[in-house]
Amino acid sequence: NIVPVNNEYHLRYAKEIEELLQKNLIRVELDDRDEKLGYRLRESVIKKIPITLILGDKEKVMYGKGYIVDELCGHTYKLSANTFYQINHDQTELLYNKAIELCNFKGNEKVLDMYCGVGTIGMSLAHAVKEVIGVEINTRSIQDAINNAKMNQVNNIQFVAKDASSFMKDYAKKKEKVDVVIMDPPRKGSDEKFLNAVVKLSPKKVIYISCDPRTQVVDLKHLLNNGYQIMAIQPVDMFPFTSHIENIVLLKRG
Repeated sequence: NIVPVNNEYHLRYAKEIEELLQKNLIRVELDDRDEKLGYRLRESVIKKIPITLILGDKEKVMYGKGYIVDELCGHTYKLSANTFYQINHDQTELLYNKAIELCNFKGNEKVLDMYCGVGTIGMSLAHAVKEVIGVEINTRSIQDAINNAKMNQVNNIQFVAKDASSFMKDYAKKKEKVDVVIMDPPRKGSDEKFLNAVVKLSPKKVIYISCDPRTQVVDLKHLLNNGYQIMAIQPVDMFPFTSHIENIVLLKRG
């Protein structure tokens, strides 16, 4: 469901908005009473819709500078409109700090920050490791991430604009060495190509942060069937009095 928020009694351009939504969006209803049906719909329909479809490919600033600035975990971030950012500031800091705590870094690790967005997770842990590589398909997010790293003088992190699964597959083919993979995929979860590459890279630890434990558990089964063990699970209440949580899972290679 899409709920328009308006500060006037009448919604301007209501007809045009309705036509645009009908033309460009596919409505999918998941039946909570049938989890298997829900997963089939999720696999067959949702995963085929481009993530950025609802954002469009053009932006027009109606008022203000066209970006926002926020501070998170000791860093300042400049955020463009066409990027993702957690909206619960305090719980996000708790989420990231808990993930870093679970990793128990020694200072010499090479870390992959997959589905990195504007680089918030990677930059939050960069001080505790040797090297971080952030990967994100959204080119605007990557540009923001690069600028944010420069602005905060975080020099041991680099960013790559590429599909996470394709990057992981290529990285595994090159037999690159990595100590920790941190993955924070969209609500639909990851895919088999990505997970197979994780298994082939064989990092000592995997931190999986998910905004939908229902899809997370599907991906976890793949890793558990390929030599990894769950060492810790920590849900974080991002939206109190709702059913939505972020869930952190630490896996280690068996």
